Amino acid sequence: LSPSWMKEGRPANRLLVLPGGRVAASEDGAASGSEGGEPGRLTAFDAVSGTEVWSAELSSPAADIAYAPGLLLAVSGASLEAFDESTGARAWSASLSARARSLSAGNGTAIVLGESGSLSAFSLADGMGIGAAPGPFDPMVRPVADGDRAVAALPGGGAAEIAVKSGALVRSWAWKGPASFVAADRDRIFAGIVGAEGPGLLYAPRAGDAGGGFIELEAGAFDSPVVVGGLRGGLLLLLEDGSLVLVGKDRGQASASALAAAVDPP
Repeated sequence: LSPSWMKEGRPANRLLVLPGGRVAASEDGAASGSEGGEPGRLTAFDAVSGTEVWSAELSSPAADIAYAPGLLLAVSGASLEAFDESTGARAWSASLSARARSLSAGNGTAIVLGESGSLSAFSLADGMGIGAAPGPFDPMVRPVADGDRAVAALPGGGAAEIAVKSGALVRSWAWKGPASFVAADRDRIFAGIVGAEGPGLLYAPRAGDAGGGFIELEAGAFDSPVVVGGLRGGLLLLLEDGSLVLVGKDRGQASASALAAAVDPP
């Protein structure tokens, strides 16, 4: 557990693993121990050596960053910016109508959640606006970007699936208590909640509430889960007590829907 390298500089407010053994960091506007209103910075570096691959300046410190094949995205202030994942060259930028809280990307779409709880959707191809939904959605929970759909948590509990072009509600799920994360695949949605039975992982079909379930955990789940592939794969959850839990361990044949199979343990 001895350090293999150390990168010094501005405080990093977000880290993101990239393909090819790299890590991206969004850094605050001021260097550590100093004051000032410098712009934010987005940096990609080699995860093994710590060598910087590229660095790009942001208009202000990033509220969140996200990865999509070929692109690294950042929301800073009232702008969404996309950078080439290999070179750091700016691919496009888009203006936001509200200050951003979080960002997600998937299946050709970037979803920005504003501090007010509104959703905005953008095309990953060129940054053009696709649609918006006023919500309000829970600004503390990162939404799910899924092409022409988005899934977002609701304040106080529950979630909604939105058609991003029209902003119309497609379906919703109800539960009591705020979620720490919401995730989804093509078949189900998942949420880390503290329910009547205590903390756990709730899952339900994308088609609606019926047929869902609840897996109890020793502590509340923190942030988004990691999907682990292979026969012993599942959902890897970081709990608020600092422990790691793999849900779905020792499963049999891997399923085409990895997340759905992960919550069907023997």
